[in-house]
Amino acid sequence: MIRMRTLSALVAASLMAGCNGAAMAGASQDKASATAVRCEIVVTRSGGTTTIAGVVRPGAAITGDYALKVDGSGVRIRQGGAFSADAGEQQALGEVRLGRGSYDATMDITVDGRTTGCAQPT
Repeated sequence: MIRMRTLSALVAASLMAGCNGAAMAGASQDKASATAVRCEIVVTRSGGTTTIAGVVRPGAAITGDYALKVDGSGVRIRQGGAFSADAGEQQALGEVRLGRGSYDATMDITVDGRTTGCAQPT
């Protein structure tokens, strides 16, 4: 009888520990979702001008660094630096205006030591 109670207590304690661990993992995922950083490269064409802009929209207030790279049609442009943005605020990080042509653009942002790559939409 004593062994069964001890076993039952151990099983119950293990289940509670597992539930607490799952709850903590869920809280970490919720925090990660709230601080998720969305970024994109926006390309607009007007007349003979192509504008390429790096844009970030964070789930929480953040500070970090960015590096915008544009290559093609005889150009190689590099922009970068520090930035800060409020939660939900769309923040333009860099902008390039060029003539007509074909360009490839990429942007990397680094926040809290994590780097996220942002490619232009296809």
